[in-house]
Amino acid sequence: MRIGVLSDTHGLLRPAVLETLASCDCILHSGDINKPEILETLSHLAP
Repeated sequence: MRIGVLSDTHGLLRPAVLETLASCDCILHSGDINKPEILETLSHLAP
């Protein structure tokens, strides 16, 4: 199982980060999200 952990996105998800997280089974975001769209985008990659 691959778990992706990130924080402090401040409303920005860089393409390299999305590429890395695409292979994860679970993604944990630890804060400073700033835009709900960030969580929506991440939820399409992994729960």
